[in-house]
Formats: sequence, C-alpha cells, structure tokens
Amino acid sequence: MTARGPSSYAGLAAVAIAATASAGVLRADEATRLDIRWSPIIDLHFHARVAAASQKAPPAELAPLMDAVRKVNDALGRDLRSWGLIEGALYGCSTAADVRTAFSDFPERFTLRSPRGDSSDAGKEVELRRLALEFADALGQVEPTMTGIREDDERVVAQARATVAERLGPKEAACLKYMIEHLGPEDPKIVISVYLVADMPWPGAVTQLRPARAGGICFVAVRDVEPLQLIETILHESTHALDVVWKEDATLDHLRSKLQAAGPSVDQRDLHDVPHTLMFVHAGETVRRNIDPNHQHYGDVSGYYARLSRATQAVRGPWVDYLDGKASREEALDRIVRSLAPAGGSP
Repeated sequence: MTARGPSSYAGLAAVAIAATASAGVLRADEATRLDIRWSPIIDLHFHARVAAASQKAPPAELAPLMDAVRKVNDALGRDLRSWGLIEGALYGCSTAADVRTAFSDFPERFTLRSPRGDSSDAGKEVELRRLALEFADALGQVEPTMTGIREDDERVVAQARATVAERLGPKEAACLKYMIEHLGPEDPKIVISVYLVADMPWPGAVTQLRPARAGGICFVAVRDVEPLQLIETILHESTHALDVVWKEDATLDHLRSKLQAAGPSVDQRDLHDVPHTLMFVHAGETVRRNIDPNHQHYGDVSGYYARLSRATQAVRGPWVDYLDGKASREEALDRIVRSLAPAGGSP
C-alpha cells in the first residue's frame, strides 16, 4: 500500500493506550464516529495466527506461542469467527499483561454454539478461562522478543493510518451518515473502534462481539491493501459494529425477518449470505458515492460477488435502485426476497 502524508509512530503508541469507550454513547449533539487504533499486542496476536496458518516454518521467536494458537484452534476452530470468544475481549489491550487481565474475567467453562447451525462443534464444552489464560501467558513469553517484527508491522500500519486519515478522514462523517440513514432506524451515537493490524488470516477483516454485548470491535489487516479497498473494508466492518447495537427495526434485521418468513425457498445459508452481501454492496456504494465515483466494490475485486452469485444477484440490483431513488427501501427488500424463489414459484 502506498501511503501519502506524514506517519506518526508515536501517535500510534498513544492510540494503543488511549482509554476511550468503544461503545460509549455520545452526546445528543454528536454523531457516530470511528476510532482508528493500533495495539502492539493485538498486532502480535494476529501475526501469530497468520504464522500458525502458514505452510512456512514460523520464526523461532514465535515457537512458544504456536502451541497455544494450535490449542485454541483445536478448541474453538480456525476461522476468524471462531476466535470471537478470545478476540472480543481484546479492546483496550496494549500488552500481554492487559490481555491476561481481560481474559481473567472469562467464565471457567463455555458451551459452543453455531449461529448458522453448520458447526459440528455446536454443544461442545470448552475450558475457556484456562485456554485463554494459557494463550495470554504465551503472548507474554513471546512479547519481549518481537521488537523487529513489531517495528515493521507498526510502520506498515502507520502508513495505512496516514492514508485512511487523508482519504477517509474528510469524508468520514458523510460516509457514516450515508450508511446509517439507509441501514439504521437512527444514529446510535457510538464510537466504533477499528484496530488496524499488519496481517491477519483470510479474509483479512472481522468484527467480534465484546463481552456482555458491549458493542463490536473491528479488526482490519492493511498490508498490500489498496487505499479505497481498505476504506471500504473499514466501513463494512463498521456496519457489523452498528448491527450489534441497532434494534429490531433496523434494515438488516428487517431483511432477516422477511427471509425467515419466506418459507423453503430461503435456507440457512441465505439467512447469513443475503444480509451480509447487502453490507458489502452498501459499503461499496458508500465509498463510490461519497469518496470516489470510480471506486470498484471489494466484492468485485476480491471475487466475493462471483463466489456468492445467488446472494449478489438477489441484492445488488434492488439495493442500488433504492439508493438511486428508484424504489423505496421496503420495495427493495421485498424484491430481494422474491428473487430467491424458484422460477415460477413464490417465496
């Protein structure tokens, strides 16, 4: 990624230890905003996860942490969503000691569940606190040896932050307003914390639920990501954070209700993929309409739309028509659901 403008490594360190509340409610005269952060220990956490997923031998310094990563993988699963129990508690952590303190509040045991009903681990009980504390201790063991890797990652993230500040900063309020006006019942007036990291496992971004449902925490990898693609990803993950705090009358929940009522033409995969694809389409259109009219959606560039062609064909046309003022929101949602019915049938 090519950065423009000054980079401040000292500023990143200050962000890492700042004590603002991610889901704190703002004043009535304020609007939802982003809090773009970097944390050395969160960056190390994702660095280790990437190393564990690689076919290459990890650096010797990481060896003590690899066993802990594998244990969490075995207990919770390897994909980004599976690590939510661990990563949702990382907000505000900048050292391994902070992580250990956060994890010490975990329940001793936790029963896994799958919101999509597709996990063979659903119903499995794990010793969550012990597992998490062992992971935190491994982070602490490795933390002092990672100076070189940390400095390189910090430089990459600093460059990305400078680019985001330049390209998104002046348009942040307009982009968030555009997203909220079309997706939400009202502005929840929260601070959305987005942690930028150098690398993370595929697909490179995730939003996890903080403990006690205290909002979402977004993580976005930045290495070699084109600036507008990075900005779209930040806005997409911000939509997940908004989805956590919005009530049932928000657009995404309204769509989920319509899909659930549609009958057998809509399956469990549709219930996940269709609202998620709407998030992709809306984030892409938010960038295109507020920052650069020539922006290409992440869904096009990454191949997401091609891979999820059923959801994309259902969502993209009706939603763009709504944004263009050619249909009401309700009409767009109804068209999305109807398009999922077999030819000649009805949902």
